[in-house]
Amino acid sequence: AGKFQLPDQHSLLRELRTMVEHLDLKKGQLQSNHASNYLAINAYNTIPSLNVIAREDDTHVSMLPKVNIEGGGGLPPGSAMGGYDFTLDAGEFVQISQQAPLTGSVLASDKPIGFMGGDRCSQVPQGVYACDHIEQMIPPISALGHEYVGVAHRSRSGEPARWRLIGVLDGTQLSWSADIGGPSSLSAGQVTARAWPRGWFVLTSWGRSG
Repeated sequence: AGKFQLPDQHSLLRELRTMVEHLDLKKGQLQSNHASNYLAINAYNTIPSLNVIAREDDTHVSMLPKVNIEGGGGLPPGSAMGGYDFTLDAGEFVQISQQAPLTGSVLASDKPIGFMGGDRCSQVPQGVYACDHIEQMIPPISALGHEYVGVAHRSRSGEPARWRLIGVLDGTQLSWSADIGGPSSLSAGQVTARAWPRGWFVLTSWGRSG
């Protein structure tokens, strides 16, 4: 009999990506034993960033970036889908800021982490002057659901509501409670951002439709 070799973190991430790409789920949910598995989601446009912060010492983080990581500020460069590792102690963080968005990249860690997407000079929508610094906490994959109620913030001067959707699985089908012009499907890592009429709606998603 042969010997079983435990896969390293890069191999586990590749296996996870392959598994997710070929899942056929309806109202399914991916689980992890703690907040350690994430799908990267950048903030809007100009210089988007991803931020990882550790809760415990000696936290090992692995990433499969969808695009090249430029490196800088003490971080080495990395190749798309080539595997990218770093280690953090409690309270330490890594920030990756670059123009090429990393949305859709997969992250995993051996201990709990906090994960945020941001932008130091965001324009929403692009081309409208503002240059606001924005940050958003990204939930782990285990916290994602399949049904959401969309309710917009109160309007300022009649401006439309803006919504941003990111696909986690290829072949994700979408159903809307109201005809507001939303997409009918999303692929893994696909991003759509649109201005829709104000009011509320219910969005339901499910896996591949065969």
